[in-house]
Amino acid sequence: MIGSPRSLLVVAATLRPGAGGVEGRALRAEADWSEVFQLANTHYVGPAMFAALRDADAIGDLPEAVRDYLAFLHACNARRNEVLAGEAIEIIRGFNGLGIKPVLLKGGLTLFDNLYDDPGVRMIGDLDFLLPASGLMQSFRALNAMGYRLINRFPDGHHAFGEFARAGDPAAIDVHTELVDAAYVLPAAEIWNRAAALASDGAAMLSPAPTDRILHHILHAQIHYLGNFYRGRFELRQLYEFARLAKAFGAEIDWNFIAARLKRYRLETPLQSYLLLANRLLGMAWPLPEPPQRIAALHCWRCLVQPWIPAFSWLSVPWGNLRSAFAWHRMRALYGGQEMIGLRPIRHAWQFWRKRDPRGIVGRLFRTQ
Repeated sequence: MIGSPRSLLVVAATLRPGAGGVEGRALRAEADWSEVFQLANTHYVGPAMFAALRDADAIGDLPEAVRDYLAFLHACNARRNEVLAGEAIEIIRGFNGLGIKPVLLKGGLTLFDNLYDDPGVRMIGDLDFLLPASGLMQSFRALNAMGYRLINRFPDGHHAFGEFARAGDPAAIDVHTELVDAAYVLPAAEIWNRAAALASDGAAMLSPAPTDRILHHILHAQIHYLGNFYRGRFELRQLYEFARLAKAFGAEIDWNFIAARLKRYRLETPLQSYLLLANRLLGMAWPLPEPPQRIAALHCWRCLVQPWIPAFSWLSVPWGNLRSAFAWHRMRALYGGQEMIGLRPIRHAWQFWRKRDPRGIVGRLFRTQ
C-alpha cells in the first residue's frame, strides 16, 4: 500500500495550476506528510511539487521540515539535470560529427525545449536517443570514443539496441531505432519525417512534432513494456508531463489524428482512461470531440482505487501481463488477419510455451520491472 487516497489528492492538487487553489491549501493543511512523501517519491514528483508551490507563493504554508525537504530534492535534481544536459550536449556533438542529428526523446528532450521553466522540475532516469538504423555502427564508435561502453544489449527485434554507460556519469544512454515495442502504431519513419530542428550550445538535434510527441507519450505510459493500462496503474510524473505538453502545444496537437490512430489498433480505451486521469487529478481539459466511453471511466476508477486494495493490486500484475501479451494489436501485428481471431492467442501461447521453461513463464507472468 502506498500512503492513502488522501495523499494522492494532496500530491495531485499540489501539481495543479496555482498549486490547487483553495482546495489544495486545505488538503495540505491536514496532510500526513510522511504518506505524501512516500507517494511523491514513488511517482518522482517531489521536485515538481516544490516548484509548483513556490510559483504559487504557497511554499510558506508548509511546515519548515516539509519545506526544507522539498527544497533539498529540487536543488539536488536541478544540479543533476545540469550535468545531464552537459552529457547530452557532448553526445549530440559526437553524433553531429558523423553527420547525424539524433531525435531526443522523453525526459532528455525537456532539458532543451523549455517545457519546464525550471530545470529542477523533471526527474530523469536516462537519456533516450532515436538514431537512424543506417548510422548505428558509426554512432557506437562515437560513443566508445567518448568512453561509453555497452552495458545492456537488448534482444534482436527490440525497439532499442541497448544501453551505454560511462563511469562517473549520472545516467545511461538508451539508443533507440524505434520508439516503443509496438512500433507499428507509431513508426520511427514518421517521427523522422515530421521532426523539427532544435539546437543548444552547438549541438544540433531533432524534436518530435507535437502530435507525435503526445502519441509517443501515451504509448509509452500506457502500452509499452509493462503495460500500465493493463495493470490499472499510472505514474504521476508521466501524467504531469502529459498535462504540461497538452497545455504547451495547444492547437498544434491533432487530437483527431491521435484518436483515429489508436482506434485503428483498438487502443481508444487506454487513451480515454489516461485523459480522464489527467482531467480528474490535474484539471486537464478534455480535448476530444466525443465524451469518454463508460469502459474508460470504469478503468480510470480502477486506477484510482487499486493501489489501496492490496489483493486487487497484487492480482493486477499477472492479469495485466497476460492482457498486455495477448492484446489485440499485438496479435494483429504478429499474425495479421489471415487467422480467425480466436486462434491467434492460442497459437501465440503455444509458441511462447515452446520457447520458455516453466520457471521463465512464471517469472514473465509475475514480472514487475
